[in-house]
Amino acid sequence: MDQGIWSRKSYPRIRWTPDEDAILLKHIDMHGHRYWKLISKKLPARSADSCRKRWRYQLGPMMARLHKKIKPRPPLPSPPKLIDFLGIGSS
Repeated sequence: MDQGIWSRKSYPRIRWTPDEDAILLKHIDMHGHRYWKLISKKLPARSADSCRKRWRYQLGPMMARLHKKIKPRPPLPSPPKLIDFLGIGSS
């Protein structure tokens, strides 16, 4: 049975390299994560859909997890002291 031109045998998967990931992240930072056709032009072996899926399912969640670990939450500001504000209890 002929699977057509897009079968796995005629269209092998190529693993993403760290260099490709770096290029992808650089161009997502420059253009945002919506212009996949433009970004894919910088990666000749990758389609716009391939770039989108790499960001959506691998790099995006990984960056979010790293961001949570690296960037600590700022301390909460102390609430204003209502008693001092109203002047209750001051002599």
